[in-house]
Amino acid sequence: MGLAYSGDQDGPRLAALRNYRVLDTLEDAAFDRVTEMTARLFQAPIAVISFVEQSRLFFKSHFGLEISQISSHGSFCAHTILSNDVMVVPDAAKDPRFASAPVTVGGLRIRFYAGAPLITPAGYRLGALAVMDTRPRPALTEDETATLVDLAGLVMHDLNGRQELARARNLPGMAAEAEAKFTAFMESASQAIIAINHHGEIEVVNHKAEELFGYVREEMVGQRLELLLPDSLRHAHAAHRKDFFAHPHARPMGIGMDLAGQRKSGHQFPVEISLNHVEVGSRALAFAFITDITARLRLEQQLRQSQKLEAVGQLAGGVAHDFNNLLTVIHGYSSMSLDSLAADSPLREPIEEIEKAAVSAASLTRQLLAFSRRNVVRPQILNLNTVISHMQKMLVRVLGEDVELIMEMGAALDTIRADPGLIEQILMNLAVNSRDAMPHGGKLILETANLYLDKEYAGAHLAVKTGPHAMLAVTDTGSGMSEEIRSRIFEPFFTTKPQGQGTGLGLATVYGIVQQMEGSIWVYSEPGKGTTFKILFPSAEKGELADSAAQPRQVDTRGKEGILLVEDESAVRKFVRALLERQGYTVFEAADSDAAFKIANDPAATFDLLLTDVVMPRMNGPQIAAQIEAVRPGLRVLYMSGYTDRTIHLHDQIGIHSNFIQKPFTPAGLAQKLRELLTSSSDAQA
Repeated sequence: MGLAYSGDQDGPRLAALRNYRVLDTLEDAAFDRVTEMTARLFQAPIAVISFVEQSRLFFKSHFGLEISQISSHGSFCAHTILSNDVMVVPDAAKDPRFASAPVTVGGLRIRFYAGAPLITPAGYRLGALAVMDTRPRPALTEDETATLVDLAGLVMHDLNGRQELARARNLPGMAAEAEAKFTAFMESASQAIIAINHHGEIEVVNHKAEELFGYVREEMVGQRLELLLPDSLRHAHAAHRKDFFAHPHARPMGIGMDLAGQRKSGHQFPVEISLNHVEVGSRALAFAFITDITARLRLEQQLRQSQKLEAVGQLAGGVAHDFNNLLTVIHGYSSMSLDSLAADSPLREPIEEIEKAAVSAASLTRQLLAFSRRNVVRPQILNLNTVISHMQKMLVRVLGEDVELIMEMGAALDTIRADPGLIEQILMNLAVNSRDAMPHGGKLILETANLYLDKEYAGAHLAVKTGPHAMLAVTDTGSGMSEEIRSRIFEPFFTTKPQGQGTGLGLATVYGIVQQMEGSIWVYSEPGKGTTFKILFPSAEKGELADSAAQPRQVDTRGKEGILLVEDESAVRKFVRALLERQGYTVFEAADSDAAFKIANDPAATFDLLLTDVVMPRMNGPQIAAQIEAVRPGLRVLYMSGYTDRTIHLHDQIGIHSNFIQKPFTPAGLAQKLRELLTSSSDAQA
């Protein structure tokens, strides 16, 4: 089982824990907000602030749990306090310390745990701030680990502040030594602290309060607290103050209210306030611990927007996948019909219109797949400057004569790992969007540069990774947009254009592609002042070389080989079989993995290539291929899909560029791809 916490010889730590007077206390909204925020940041169902006593864990706050304490035996937290480091358990069922522990096999069924110890200034580890999940998860990244440590530090800072105030409360008249300690605490605090008397007059402020509100100390002391409040809250404050002094106990202020402070400049900002009651001699003071939560609310808004777009993306991807199966049949049969018709057939024109409509619909589904991040990517090492330069002439034509294209390419730009075709789509969509925002002409500036994103920047922007990045900025001098419009521009089908002028998928497509390439995109705009889209792509590892694009070979598309076709959609399977037999192939047909394995194990079934859908019930295409290749070594495989769940990165999961075809495909496209694979197989054996 390894080393675990024992209560033996733990007297000093337990004494320190009890000195904080936190065990068996009531729920505290301030700590509850910490666990709720931690759960949201880590997208975990459970977050707790726990303290380790001799034989139990006490949960001071427990988001996602209904219990307030458990046995410390075999608990994660009891192991966390053995070290100053964050402890991460990706899968408790596979960790010998916890595989048979009650927290894993009992009612909680915890599989993932990450906890940062709560450490006192004297170095005692009292407990942990932890996130948990009932499913295994990957280990934390470096940034996530640092975030958890910072949040644990905030918990201890709050506890230390409360302890200092409790000590001050019990020192009659505040002797000189106590006053010196109290002053040192006030001035070193990371929060703004303001103390008022029962009349609402400010008596004590610290340096952080001066920084936060923009007043010097002398301008605040002796004034009523309403000086620091917006007009909308001044009336309610008197009632809250009266209630607090009538029932003096530590509490958060204004539960259910949107609290705000007002700086000397008149600027208002959101705040979070915790109140404590302190008696100094014969005087009673209310100490307010004030935190500016502007950055936190911004992150929460980014998280909500990201979750909203993710949900819409899942819906869009599913619709596009199903629609692509239908288009495969429509496009395929129309193409086969045209090949069979005479040039003067009266049926040719209507069938050509059907084929054109299918092509247009396929373009729409590709945009939906890009937004949902379920399109197939073929990543390679590339330089943004090179891609932009190759597109310059096309962009000039798209923008028209009234829009001037300005290119400011950064020197020695880092390479990135991306699909060049998708980068081109980003540029084209943004250029069209900017052109439409400048109906009377203007300028479009394309800018690239190397940027290094530090922890401070990543902390203020959701899902941004630290490290080197290549930036692409697209700026126009157009009409700009309001905050309301800016918050919705990446939603699919949202558009401000007149009906019939645009699908509302252009910017949604850009967003999906950027997310799929593990980049990030930010929009800066004001009405009448133009718009800037700033896209950040992680730089490629040093030493990675650009991929060389192989030129497709033109080959005879007919064949006589055998092909095992695995496709769960009956209409698609019927069409593909007809196409293959028309090309001269012998086809063995299977609707699922069981049927495919039965054919593969039949010695009479001779086939040279497996053609399989990627996403199917029970077993996916790569899993089916792996099992069949075990009994048919050297078998060639061609994958097809309307989308690939969580995106197929061809280099990593399938292996080569040439063994995938995207639905909907044309009969000629499928026939060409099959011959390329089968011919290369024959060449290799020659």
